[in-house]
Amino acid sequence: QTGFSWSPPHGYLRAVIATDDSVVAIGGAHDEVAIVTSCDGTTWTSADVPAHSGELMRGAFGAGIFVAVGDDYGPGETARGLRYVHTRSQGWQVSELSQEERLLDVIYGNGVFVGTQWPAGIRASRDGLRWDSVPVDTDEFYEARVFFDGDRFIAYTRRGLRTSKDGSTWST
Repeated sequence: QTGFSWSPPHGYLRAVIATDDSVVAIGGAHDEVAIVTSCDGTTWTSADVPAHSGELMRGAFGAGIFVAVGDDYGPGETARGLRYVHTRSQGWQVSELSQEERLLDVIYGNGVFVGTQWPAGIRASRDGLRWDSVPVDTDEFYEARVFFDGDRFIAYTRRGLRTSKDGSTWST
């Protein structure tokens, strides 16, 4: 057999992230977050997470911490930020964020999580829970995406690629 069949949880799955010992897929629809895990890539189990409306779009894993970010739709369909963080010792924690704190993307490298902020900006965190704003040209970093190449962070911005070793100091 060349494949297998399965039914995804409610909504859509938008990202797949490898951890130390499993794979986590995240997503959802406007009315329910979806997080499923697998140790073998064949058998998937819905994670026991705090119920919440919204959808998770991006995720990252590092130092035993899993971070997923997305949107929570409030009254009038105004999107706010949504963040799920998982550690083995504390399980899943969910945070509702203001529209200004909303993250479009998140990645882990060199001991730090780096997220691109909506509509523009960069935030950094060592534990996935407390995030600091990073001073950058917000016009340049409008809807930026960020990657990690094993040595440095790379942000795709309106003016091209920017790099950083620590997620806080960015250069061309």
